[in-house]
Amino acid sequence: MPALAMLGLFVDLLPPEYQRWWSAGAAGVGLLGLLLWAVGIKTGRVISALVMGAIGAGAGAWVALAATDFSPYTGALAGLAVGILLGALAYRLILPLTLALAFSGLYLGWQAPMGPSATTQAQPAATVPASALEINLHSTTQPLATPASRPALLGDLMHALRREWDLLPAKVQTPLAIVALASFVAGLVFCLLMFRRAAMVITAFLGSLLIFVGTTAILNVYARPAAAYIPAEPRYRYLVLGVLTLIGAAIQWRYFSPYIPQIGRA
Repeated sequence: MPALAMLGLFVDLLPPEYQRWWSAGAAGVGLLGLLLWAVGIKTGRVISALVMGAIGAGAGAWVALAATDFSPYTGALAGLAVGILLGALAYRLILPLTLALAFSGLYLGWQAPMGPSATTQAQPAATVPASALEINLHSTTQPLATPASRPALLGDLMHALRREWDLLPAKVQTPLAIVALASFVAGLVFCLLMFRRAAMVITAFLGSLLIFVGTTAILNVYARPAAAYIPAEPRYRYLVLGVLTLIGAAIQWRYFSPYIPQIGRA
């Protein structure tokens, strides 16, 4: 099933109140993408610090729950501080890492017909109860584990990731690893040699990706007929991303490049 059709199906399965939260989150993603796309050279480091801070706060709270001597609030604050520092200081490393993750996702989107969905088509959909999603949603309201057993959740997560990797055909796994490694190395070298130009291009690309994802999610909630005009073929979607990236990089280069006289300068 195409990714856009799956997104529409997922939105339809959500209760109306959750659809509102979904659209609000999608709007936040789109706004974040707009900031990266247009002024990423100025806001990229701040956004990196805030995102890493949020991730650190969640991880710190989860780790603190496994310890009896610390409250999750203390762990969240400690994780927030560490995440903000890491996001700001390691910005030149986070940019190529994020680029590698984005290109890996785009490659999987290109190879979707040969990915996990193709390997599971032989399993009839009727084997899954219609209320399975509802059961899973309700199960998340129950305590995940006792404090002593919470560290095992990390092992479960790694096991789930490994299972998803094993579902990929062998002819997809090797190119995917090459794409991830090549994009990370290229982004890292680009950032080390000419950081400002690299930051303009990479933030414009990441911003375009977030704008596309956020806009698609919002249209699937409030304007489903308009969402039908979004290109379904990966090559056309990636062409739109490429054009948006060039426009965003050009805007940043025009207004924030030190090599071009800026508007308002004497």
